[in-house]
Amino acid sequence: MLNVRVLALGGVVLAALTDLAVAGGAGCYGSQCYQRVNSPPTYGTVAQQVMVSPGGVQRHVTPAQYGSVAETVVVQPERRVARHIPAVTSTVAEKVMVSPGGRHWQVTRDAYGREVGCWVDTPAQYAVQHRTVVVQPAGVAYDTIPAMTATRHRTVMTRPAQVYETAIPPTYTTRTHTVMTSPGASYWAPMR
Repeated sequence: MLNVRVLALGGVVLAALTDLAVAGGAGCYGSQCYQRVNSPPTYGTVAQQVMVSPGGVQRHVTPAQYGSVAETVVVQPERRVARHIPAVTSTVAEKVMVSPGGRHWQVTRDAYGREVGCWVDTPAQYAVQHRTVVVQPAGVAYDTIPAMTATRHRTVMTRPAQVYETAIPPTYTTRTHTVMTSPGASYWAPMR
């Protein structure tokens, strides 16, 4: 409460002094005179770093690569085929008995007309006879026919597509602007 009264009293005194100064013109009377002092505001330059670009990630895609591959494929598999082998024959000559021969009674007349009987030995009679014999019988042989192959070309992926990422840092710049460092003031100061 005391402070409020002192301030109020100071304000009254200051107003009275102002009136005296105005009433007195350019001169100031009394033991304490005051003058108004105006201090202008002060400004300064402030440097501030600001982001120009936020940066990010840049992606580069390398496409897949393809090539041709030759491979051998079976067109017809291996197989066995039966082959008939005919019999092998040969002609053989054999001596065979045509007549067995033997002894028989034979009656003839001699030169005088008499009947003469006697035993006559007849030799066996032989002849050559040809016949076909089998030297090797008929059979079956199996032949193996090898598989038939062919070369075919097909396209295969030799390297898959790849994605490479490059980090792009943010960019900054320094900008300056003027700021008020002191707002300035207007006050009464004692005169000297």
